[in-house]
Amino acid sequence: MQSIKEELLKVKHKIREARRLERQKEYRKAAREALEAAEILTNIAKREDINEKLKEQLCDRAEKVLTWVRILKDTTVLKTSLREKQVMKTVTTFCEPKIRSVYLIYEDGTPIYFHILDSMSSDPLLVSGALAGISTLIREITQTKNGLKKIDYGDGEIVFEKGEKITMAVFTTLSTEEMRNKIAKIVKKIEARYKDVLENWDGDLSKLGDLQKDIEELLEIK
Repeated sequence: MQSIKEELLKVKHKIREARRLERQKEYRKAAREALEAAEILTNIAKREDINEKLKEQLCDRAEKVLTWVRILKDTTVLKTSLREKQVMKTVTTFCEPKIRSVYLIYEDGTPIYFHILDSMSSDPLLVSGALAGISTLIREITQTKNGLKKIDYGDGEIVFEKGEKITMAVFTTLSTEEMRNKIAKIVKKIEARYKDVLENWDGDLSKLGDLQKDIEELLEIK
């Protein structure tokens, strides 16, 4: 098995060659070189000897290269071969983040909402309290307003987004900038809609309406 450094060097050469071919308007050849670079990046990301942070960086890079491949093909309406379709599907499927569970937590640690998408079977009340406690502790230690943003664990991550009164914690296989932006948007939307209720919430969930509709945007990320 080649080292990660050697594989990344291959990627660098292929990207450089793809850009050269693009300048010469050899779009078909350029797309092929770029796609091979994306495939190598994805194969590196699949290795067991890399950490989650590097995996995220590799996937982000592979997805950007894939976007470039699509632009190259759109430039001259190039047909995509079966082999290329398979590679594009592999990159997209592997690097696509999968949400495992979502917790919406009030400032005192009370779970307002939770949705579990896989086999994680922990008590929602226990999980919410633990997550709120960890976030508060980090915030107090670091003396920052927002506190904890992400925790890496085993084969996944927990992404935090803190609002004025609520915090959303998302268990995911991989966080992306798009996902983090959506989480932030949903938290702002919920706080704006239920501002008066959340100011002095008494634990009555009926006052918060149907939060499922507000969080569906996030759950659509498979």
